[in-house]
Amino acid sequence: MTDRMVERADELDNAVYDMLLTFLQLDSEEAKEEFPWNIEIIREVLDFVYSVLAREGKPVCNPYISDGSYRCTLSECGCRKCSCQTTFMERERIMGRVSEAMQLNDIEVTDNDGNKLLVREPLTGEEFEIAVKSIDELGTDFRSGDKAVQQ
Repeated sequence: MTDRMVERADELDNAVYDMLLTFLQLDSEEAKEEFPWNIEIIREVLDFVYSVLAREGKPVCNPYISDGSYRCTLSECGCRKCSCQTTFMERERIMGRVSEAMQLNDIEVTDNDGNKLLVREPLTGEEFEIAVKSIDELGTDFRSGDKAVQQ
């Protein structure tokens, strides 16, 4: 996880724990004895709050990594923007989706270095390179040929 993803996860965990202490009317000293930090309980409550807010159409940034490499994406959480992901992570997500699409269409992915895919069309044996770069990296907007607008 990026530093910002860790900060966000900690922020959510702490908010839930503070809420639980408020419900139990415990200060931090009393909590040490009567209701110590328990990440399983905190995550269970967080998951419930997340599901209630999602049902109401309110996206919540709850960053995660599953299977050791797959990071959450904007398309899953429904947030309008992400302050936790980096440009590399967005490129990685797009490259993963392109790689999946190639495989679903029986095009062999021979290499994926995170910046480009090397693919082989099995019937002809022809090989191609597919690259994903942000407009900022290109320096020009391919649609118009103009210099890209720096944001």
